[in-house]
Amino acid sequence: MKKLSIVLAFAIAGLVLGGRGMAQEQPPGLTFSGVLNAVKLSSADGQFRIEKIQALSLPEAKGTTSSPYAPDGGGKLWTILKKADGTELYRFDWYAEKLEPPLWLLGTYKAKDLRTGKDAGGGQVPLTEPGSYVLEFCLESGKFYTFPLTVSKTDAGYFLDGDWENWGYLLYAGANPEEGLQFKIWLRNKGVGEKTVRTKLEIKDAAGKVLCTSRPDTSQTLGQEWNRFAFDLISPMEGTSGGAYFKAKDLLANDGSYVLRMEMDGQLYGEWPFSVADHKLNYVGRTVGGSDPLTFIAGGKDAWWYEKKKP
Repeated sequence: MKKLSIVLAFAIAGLVLGGRGMAQEQPPGLTFSGVLNAVKLSSADGQFRIEKIQALSLPEAKGTTSSPYAPDGGGKLWTILKKADGTELYRFDWYAEKLEPPLWLLGTYKAKDLRTGKDAGGGQVPLTEPGSYVLEFCLESGKFYTFPLTVSKTDAGYFLDGDWENWGYLLYAGANPEEGLQFKIWLRNKGVGEKTVRTKLEIKDAAGKVLCTSRPDTSQTLGQEWNRFAFDLISPMEGTSGGAYFKAKDLLANDGSYVLRMEMDGQLYGEWPFSVADHKLNYVGRTVGGSDPLTFIAGGKDAWWYEKKKP
């Protein structure tokens, strides 16, 4: 378990710092990529679950088991799933262990149906009524994070809608400008079964010049649940299968406005505007220090989150 904790800590260490500065100054929160990866709904039967999720800067807790936070014999850490009108549906009481400070891992939970008071074993609960919902993450000191979501129903099944649709992030490892630039985004097929799509990404400057692209002639297979995809960005080289990795320093060299544009099967899927100032990527909206801690997007020192431009 200790070895696993160390591995996980290094894997998400880049999330420790971000638009708010040093980690020890952060209030309790969740890593945003962790939330988007963890919240799931089965398209087949509408079973809802939360998988392992990373938290930041939780207060110290002492438990009688190996988990400092535990439903019985430990600190109290729980999540409430409620309707948008405030009706509480389910409570998830977490087991959580400490990783490298300030990181914590919310591993498993006990679920309870708050309408009946009965345990909802198995880690999954039914969520089949279309509508708006919210997850509220709580400590004994109070609510510290909220995540809204929507459930929709089509002939193809049940689907989650929300921040997965709009947010993605630019990444270069360790915030080292010599490293290659990547874009990561959540994609799914809101249809029957799996679907293979061809994608094309490019970053343009304000004059419309293409600075970098995704690798040509590639495709992705999308399932019905949201999954994260990573796209390497390369220097455009016409007439070849693709150029060298596009280093972050080549983007940061010139201050100005930029847009990342993505096509799917030849059609525009979305545009993500951003800018470079003082040779640094900018923070925007909910990623900016001082934002509401209940909805703050913790990106980390080497990930910059941007929201899709509205049509």
